Amino acid sequence: MHFKIKISSKAIEDIQLASRWYNQQKNELGNHFKISIKNQIEFLSKSPNAFSIKYKNIRCSPVSGFPFLIHYKLIKNKATIQILAIFHTSRNPSIWKKRSESK
Repeated sequence: MHFKIKISSKAIEDIQLASRWYNQQKNELGNHFKISIKNQIEFLSKSPNAFSIKYKNIRCSPVSGFPFLIHYKLIKNKATIQILAIFHTSRNPSIWKKRSESK
């Protein structure tokens, strides 16, 4: 069973900002970042329970090759994964926690 993916507007903004930054550091690196995100999201849609709960009901999945975590909520009764944030591992987690509390 594949779970539907819902990506919050803030998580899309996270991807865009990081991608732009990576492209400024090295040509095409931002595109590689986006591909890694896409691949990990596809994996999550097939294996949503692959990562344990880290904060209350939020799970975190690492992004291959980049120091980022995909913060997501599993909504089993709707077979949906709600992606709340895609954050650099060095950022203050209270920022994305506010997003999960407002949902």
